[in-house]
Amino acid sequence: WDVAHQAVAELQELHTSGQIPRGGRSCQSGLPKRSKGGLDYIRGSMLEIDFTDADVLFVSSVMFTKAMVAKVAQIARWMKPGSRIISFHNFAELSSSVSFMEFEELGEVIEPTSWKDATCFQVVQVVKNPSAEEDRPQHLKLLSEFEAACHCGIAC
Repeated sequence: WDVAHQAVAELQELHTSGQIPRGGRSCQSGLPKRSKGGLDYIRGSMLEIDFTDADVLFVSSVMFTKAMVAKVAQIARWMKPGSRIISFHNFAELSSSVSFMEFEELGEVIEPTSWKDATCFQVVQVVKNPSAEEDRPQHLKLLSEFEAACHCGIAC
């Protein structure tokens, strides 16, 4: 956590001081300007972001506890049916005490990672949303609701 926190702080400092190029013609690296639909990095907690409109969600949860993954799953269960979630943990089977009927296990995918030649990730699909009696999380923010200082494009 300390290493990740320090890296994010360094990126924020570079962004604030204007050392990260903005892209386009003024970009010395020659990379094109980011497309409107491109990646946008947000400095914040994933538990604050409303990602429920995503079609595919990748959660790098290798070092997460099952309790932390369950917090992500509480939000992900509101994604539209048919959405896919790829995670080290299986959202459909987090524990005997926490059950998420909104997810169906589709299988697994094995991909190389920086620490291993073949890491197994679980793939689940959202098959339904919670019942109408349940309240959707109200604390979530849309990407546009984060302050400009929280947005970071690492490359041009």
